[in-house]
Amino acid sequence: MDRKDTTKNLQKKIITFALLGILATGITVGLITGIPLYLRAKEDNKRNLVFATKTKALAVEEYLSKINYIALQIASRTRIREKLEEYIRGGISLDELVKLTKGKLKNALGISPGAVGITRLGPQGRGLVRVGLPIPDVLWSMPGRDSLETVLKGPIKLRSNESYIIVGAPIINRQGARIGTDIVAFQIADLQRIVEDYTGLGNTGEIALGKVESDRVRLFFDLKIRDITGGDEIPENSPMEEAIKRAVSEGVGTLNVDDYNETSLVIAYSPVGGSDWGVAAIVNRDELYAPVTRLVARTGVTIAFLLIFGISGTILLIRPFAGKVIIREDELTRDIEDKTEALQAELSQREDAEASLEKIRDELEQRVGKRTAELQARGRELSKRVRELNVLYSISSVLGSQKFSWEEVINEVVNLVPSCWMLPNVICARAKLYGKEFSTTNYEETSWRQAAEIHVGAETVGTLEVCCLGAKELENCERQFMREKKGMIETIAKHMGETIQRKRAEEALKSSEQKTRAIINTVGEGIISIGVDSHIRSVNNELCGIFGYEEEELVGKKLDVLIPEKYREYHTAGMKRYLMGGRPKILGRWMEMEGLRMDGSIFPIELRIEETIVGKNEIRFFTAAIRDVTDRKRREMDRMRLVNVLDLSLNEIYMFDPETLRFQYVNSGALRNLGYSQDEILKMTPLDLKPEFNEA
Repeated sequence: MDRKDTTKNLQKKIITFALLGILATGITVGLITGIPLYLRAKEDNKRNLVFATKTKALAVEEYLSKINYIALQIASRTRIREKLEEYIRGGISLDELVKLTKGKLKNALGISPGAVGITRLGPQGRGLVRVGLPIPDVLWSMPGRDSLETVLKGPIKLRSNESYIIVGAPIINRQGARIGTDIVAFQIADLQRIVEDYTGLGNTGEIALGKVESDRVRLFFDLKIRDITGGDEIPENSPMEEAIKRAVSEGVGTLNVDDYNETSLVIAYSPVGGSDWGVAAIVNRDELYAPVTRLVARTGVTIAFLLIFGISGTILLIRPFAGKVIIREDELTRDIEDKTEALQAELSQREDAEASLEKIRDELEQRVGKRTAELQARGRELSKRVRELNVLYSISSVLGSQKFSWEEVINEVVNLVPSCWMLPNVICARAKLYGKEFSTTNYEETSWRQAAEIHVGAETVGTLEVCCLGAKELENCERQFMREKKGMIETIAKHMGETIQRKRAEEALKSSEQKTRAIINTVGEGIISIGVDSHIRSVNNELCGIFGYEEEELVGKKLDVLIPEKYREYHTAGMKRYLMGGRPKILGRWMEMEGLRMDGSIFPIELRIEETIVGKNEIRFFTAAIRDVTDRKRREMDRMRLVNVLDLSLNEIYMFDPETLRFQYVNSGALRNLGYSQDEILKMTPLDLKPEFNEA
């Protein structure tokens, strides 16, 4: 073989081996970079699916917390709870209970988002009041006998195949005891919108929400792609059923399914906190990993392009310089190394980007977890504040009661004080006043004690003490005696002192009023006393007789019941002017106006009003004396009619006093004939007109 053929063969071998080396290098680099990238990207997509499933479970959990909170708010309404207690004590009948509470329950239903029906049960579990959607007895979700927590049942189909969630909320009285249950039905439209939000799940993505019943899974909503489950019902031992069961029993995880109904699936599952529900997200494996496949494909195309570019460059360089192949070998090696470094740099950039995404995802999970914890903490804090406000409202109602003595009020308040704490059964209270003690039945003085002085005016008359029992149960009683609790004890003690002062003043005033009443009942005129708020404070028997009322029918009512409608506006304006500092114009003088009897008749009266100021606090009220002048007005009208008749007569008519003979009345006809005025004639006698009468 000549030199020329040898050179050509050598050139071919050099080119062939160079091409094979470049190709092998490119393939090796592609495998080393592509396979880890592919596996990492698949794992990232799977984690994204798990994260989406956990987020959906948190949204469902927040929905359940919301409806439980709404049901507790309905059950804690004070007025209708008090009516239920009154019914249980036998104070009112069932019909009266329904009449007094049904409207308020309808109002609560109207302002509660998603609520469509309420059934109020008594302590024995019997239905008492129903509003909105009727809830069959068999579907009532009843808390345990001594449970103070809500119970949830559903979703359950009631009417027109519409599904609802039934929540049983305990009704708790002031003493923390359960006296009944509210069964509340909620529409599940909001829940369905949460479940059917398929954002980020692609075309085949599906969210399933269900629970395990009798070892089988029941889905709450139909799936959009039924081929995943095999139809309307979940087949036994199907991947979907397995995922929901694992979510309920094991927690968060994933399930890979190969060739199920000719489809490969990836299923992520998560439990719903606070319930026995599970959430599963199902995605077609090909669609889930499609972005990964595209990324690997783009990387492969890039490597192939670089290989083609390298091969082409190698051919162009080697062919004309075959004799210098050894010298150019170093350059070719450096070229390959540069390209390898470029690929590794690109891979490093991709890894950095993936790390940034992982960091962002972790931060988002932390924020979601933190926000969830904050919402749960706020919910617990809100429940605690609602409890405290309910107890403080009850204490305020007792302190403001007019039907109890101050001793009864203090005793009732002391028994309500433990209910201000989250664990009232380990809190006891005692009040010591004027040598008397008022305490809860479990009172025992312990080292965990807070106290506040009770003042009546400037005098310290006693103390309010609160102690914590059973430190082992609480782990640390200090949690029960936080700083704000000290302020609450001082506030209750302050109101106790004010109530005692007010009660004593009221008792003194009542005694004074009883003495005054005994006096004014002997007066022949109607006597009435009103406050600056226009409410009647007291009346005597004569006034009751004038207006046709019993005393108890007037005391506490507004004065409007005795004033005809046409005068009420003037009365209201006068009271406003007085409260703004003006001086009443009608005080201290008799005046005529009209009154309104109980039967609706209007009659003429005379009244005189005086203002009274009592005590250091300058308590103001008005007292009025009232006379019924109906008979006098009737006599005056009769006289005026008689005078009119006599004045129309053409005859001369005279009336005079039989003793003094002075004229009392002379009609117009006589005045015209005599030429005297009325004033002149009334000073005269018949003898002045006819002296001869004297002789007769």
